[in-house]
Amino acid sequence: MHTQVQAVIREEMPQEEQTFHAAAAVCLVNGWFPEDPERESTWPQCVELLPHARVVLDHCGRLGVVDENTSTLLQSMGEYFRVQGDRTEAERLLMDALRQRENLWGRQNSLVANTLVSLSRLKVLSAELPEARSFAEDALKIRLRLDGDRDPRTLESRMQLGRVLRELGDFDGASEAADQTLLRLRRLSETDPVKIADGLCDLGLVRWRQGRLGEALKLHREALQLLERAPGDGEPARRNRTAFVHQALGLALLDFEDLEGAEHHLRSALEVLECAGYAVSHPIVLSSSVHLGETLRQRAARYRGRDDRRSPRARALLAGGAGGRASARRGETDLRPGAVRPSHGR
Repeated sequence: MHTQVQAVIREEMPQEEQTFHAAAAVCLVNGWFPEDPERESTWPQCVELLPHARVVLDHCGRLGVVDENTSTLLQSMGEYFRVQGDRTEAERLLMDALRQRENLWGRQNSLVANTLVSLSRLKVLSAELPEARSFAEDALKIRLRLDGDRDPRTLESRMQLGRVLRELGDFDGASEAADQTLLRLRRLSETDPVKIADGLCDLGLVRWRQGRLGEALKLHREALQLLERAPGDGEPARRNRTAFVHQALGLALLDFEDLEGAEHHLRSALEVLECAGYAVSHPIVLSSSVHLGETLRQRAARYRGRDDRRSPRARALLAGGAGGRASARRGETDLRPGAVRPSHGR
């Protein structure tokens, strides 16, 4: 049906009937829209449904329809744009989802905590760390009150708070949060190797930022082994996490001056991200690319230093730049204070 025909039919309906159909439409679209847009296999479906989701949410907004379906659709769309690196659109959608959920159920609600965690992740990407910390702390308080200390959702909130503290430079707080999360993940009756790998990687990043490179390498390698042994080799969440661990390992090895190992793991991270369909402009891809470039630069510098057969004087002149080379060509003497002047035969 043509959109103009749709508009005419819709305007001829009583407002009560329009509201009924808008609520039914958003229920349908929300049921189709993937709730876990971090899985790259869902991205084509998200792209296909986004225009329909925008239209139905516009109708709901105009008619004052606010319910669990509208808030969940806003949350899922916001998560999709966060994963894609569109921080402006993600923040707009997630803040709308938060307002709707708070108006529907109040602040102390599990779905509100979900949105707060999503907003905290988004604020970390935007380097707005005080806001990221506030969202993460609020989410953890809600989870502790509703679900207790050992619920997986509480552990997820604590893990996010630890990540924010790490970025803020509070390594003691980040270390405590990562240690507690990892300990509780290991004690769950049904352990999830992918979640444990997340915890290991988080703690490894704290150790890396603390300069404890040996411990960081050990934790990252354990995380990588867990992911490689986890069932479901083609499972997108496992592959994406493997890319992040490869990146973390590459950064630690770069600081450890194992340039060959760093190059291997950073290239592996980029290969996984490329296969997953991440855009070249995505922050995670850019980060891996920049660090790979630095690794290659250091490898080239090391190679030149090892195989440089020029005389020490030639290397020093070249290091001094064009002015030093020109001076050498003209045969000029060094006139710096304390320099030894050459003696000329008469």
